[in-house]
Amino acid sequence: MRRYVLGVLAALIGFGAAQAQAPPPSANPALDIYAKPGRLVKVADERRIHLYCQGRGAPTVIFTAGLGGWSIAWSKVQPAIARHARTCAWDRAGFGHSDGSPQPQTLAATTDDLEQALAAGGINGPYVLVGHSAGAFETLRFADRHRREVAGIVLVDPSVPDQTARFTAISADLSKSQASSMAMAITFQRRCAKGLEDGTMKAEDGMWKACFRYGPDVSTALTGAMTALDRAPGRFMAKASLAEQFSASAEAVVDPARNYGDLPLIVLTQGTGLQMPGATAEQTAALNTGWIGWHDDYARLSSRGVNLIVRGAGHNIQSDKPQAVIGAIVAVLDMAADR
Repeated sequence: MRRYVLGVLAALIGFGAAQAQAPPPSANPALDIYAKPGRLVKVADERRIHLYCQGRGAPTVIFTAGLGGWSIAWSKVQPAIARHARTCAWDRAGFGHSDGSPQPQTLAATTDDLEQALAAGGINGPYVLVGHSAGAFETLRFADRHRREVAGIVLVDPSVPDQTARFTAISADLSKSQASSMAMAITFQRRCAKGLEDGTMKAEDGMWKACFRYGPDVSTALTGAMTALDRAPGRFMAKASLAEQFSASAEAVVDPARNYGDLPLIVLTQGTGLQMPGATAEQTAALNTGWIGWHDDYARLSSRGVNLIVRGAGHNIQSDKPQAVIGAIVAVLDMAADR
């Protein structure tokens, strides 16, 4: 199995070749499959959480998107993994096809939703957990709660425990700038919710267009489906709450005693490096040294953990270099089978 992992490592390192400038994205009709829900299962207070499942076989691979993402984030990865095992991507409250929630979207709340959705959907372990960015938090907390049911973990350029404090230690000014940007995004989501609630936002308004903008690769059909869902103000409030809770969730996931024994664990780290507006060369270097080191800390949670740098990939590795994520998941599935 070590040969297999090293083979994956070699493949990832090979992604360092120079890239041609990518053309501007255009609408991708292949994404229209996400216009309709897969499975909607009821959780607490009769809310529905969406599960998009493909494939058969155990372990079941559970995909958790990053902050602001939903199951569509795995469109370049999930179909390939579904050839090897059952896969399920889920949407947090207010995202994708999941209902909004009036509850603060703390780490405890979102992890509860994941647990309840899997139970309601009859999706039993063992699980291989895959989390991108802030999705690492639910991944870790779920693994902590269900250690015996988790067969492996893949973290895709994951956010890190106590991230705000770690960034502040490198540069308080950059951390404040990042917090300000997050606050603006939260305010925007709440303005969208208020405009829908009180009827002041009309379809011809610029604000309406901004609230219901889904990206250049999203077709008219998919935009229409998402717009119909997002007319519910509670969805925007849930999205705002998730962002508002980010720092608290990063603190809540801290656990110095966390140890996953010999659990198969692969961390994928972006190869292009963190880029923060206004950062000096020294601050950028310190941030990237820290980012890699913190991901090394993740790998040390298991005696079989490894942190791989994916050259040519930015933060969204699953979009930039999907084959790297596919290879890592297949490697973990292989290691889990050996165990």
